[in-house]
Amino acid sequence: MPVEVIEERYPVRVTKYELRQDSGGPGKFRGGLGVEKHWKALADLNIVSVVERTKDAPFGLFGGGQGKPNIAILHPGTPEEKRIGKVVSYKMAAGEEWHMITGGAGGWGNRYERDPRAVLNDVVKGYVSLESAKLDYGVAIKLVGDELILDEAETLRLRQ
Repeated sequence: MPVEVIEERYPVRVTKYELRQDSGGPGKFRGGLGVEKHWKALADLNIVSVVERTKDAPFGLFGGGQGKPNIAILHPGTPEEKRIGKVVSYKMAAGEEWHMITGGAGGWGNRYERDPRAVLNDVVKGYVSLESAKLDYGVAIKLVGDELILDEAETLRLRQ
């Protein structure tokens, strides 16, 4: 549902809605990304949350890595922070926050068969972090001036 519709129909403000970096499992074909949504109650309300796969990450296929699992958090960043799962019915007071962070899909195929230029493109678009490019895909990327470029020699060394 679009943010504008949610905010028009319910007493909430969506304060963040973006793709979840590094949530897709590594593979020749990277798993699809989850999203991160932050909600703030503008009035007292009841929420019902049904969140599956908070403990078991989505599996990869044919050598692909796992995606990240779902996470739902009540009162994030406070002493009352609580991770929730399955079916939860909760009364929220105005001003309280809830974060829903969806998991990514598992990858397909050997992660080292992913074209290093595709990994570089994933990093440029923010889908994959520099750290994940190196650790999960064996792709070295360096910053030259304002541009991210592929370090082909280091990538070859990492993939051996």
